[in-house]
Amino acid sequence: MSEPRAKLGRGTKHLNTMTKHEERVHQFAQVKNGQIEKHEKAYFIRHDTAVAVWEYSTKRPQHYYRFKTEQEREQWIQSQKDAITQRADDARAYREKKQKENESLKVGQIMYDSWGWEQTNIDFYIIVRRTKAAVWLQKIGASIIETGFMSGNTEPMPEKLIGEPFMRRIGKYGLKIESHRGTLRPYDGKPKSCSWYA
Repeated sequence: MSEPRAKLGRGTKHLNTMTKHEERVHQFAQVKNGQIEKHEKAYFIRHDTAVAVWEYSTKRPQHYYRFKTEQEREQWIQSQKDAITQRADDARAYREKKQKENESLKVGQIMYDSWGWEQTNIDFYIIVRRTKAAVWLQKIGASIIETGFMSGNTEPMPEKLIGEPFMRRIGKYGLKIESHRGTLRPYDGKPKSCSWYA
């Protein structure tokens, strides 16, 4: 049985108490005689006028640059930190938005899915049952008004039921019909743009 691994942080840590990713970062820093700084989930390793950056659990850093001066290096590092912070803030805001949407899901609510590579398909669903962790969806029909060449606006037809109800679990980021498609969104009453071929 393997020993528990501690998180990489300030102070001295033994390699066998870290995650594999932290070990990799720590070993890289030792080889380069560099200093490790963590920002959000990213690791910055400074040595001389160079810096290596790990944002993800990969074998090699995503960035490795050498600068003419430490000042140039620090300016670049700050720009990366700002970008990482913005991405993290956006991700948190998105999770909070989806959490609120998840909490507001109710029977009778119409949801829609926009998907497709070479065309924009819009599918509408109505929630027919809800529990704490899942909903049962029923696909419904849609009306389409053509507004251009093989494109138009579509709206749901709740009275036209298609197929049988099916269950989907409520994930952290909302509801998905299939893994390769985006999350369902609450229908806001406005026509949705769609397109088709042939």
